[in-house]
Amino acid sequence: MEETDKTVPPQPKRIVWWKVGVGAFLVLMEIKDRLLPDPNMPDVLKASNADQQLGMDIATGIICFVGLWLVFTGVRSAWTGPSK
Repeated sequence: MEETDKTVPPQPKRIVWWKVGVGAFLVLMEIKDRLLPDPNMPDVLKASNADQQLGMDIATGIICFVGLWLVFTGVRSAWTGPSK
């Protein structure tokens, strides 16, 4: 019997748009909230001391990092070309 080559030809990698969209949304919303804070925000959502403000700043940094990571992983495959 003759063996046949059953390997799949390389597929072009594409941008994963849901990752790009969600990541861009996270980053843009954090930037908007930082630059244009809501003046009608209830006092419950505002930091009342330095420790709470530090925690909010760390959370903002983590959200921005996750958003940038999603955008990067969404477009990385398009940069690297087809898989081999």
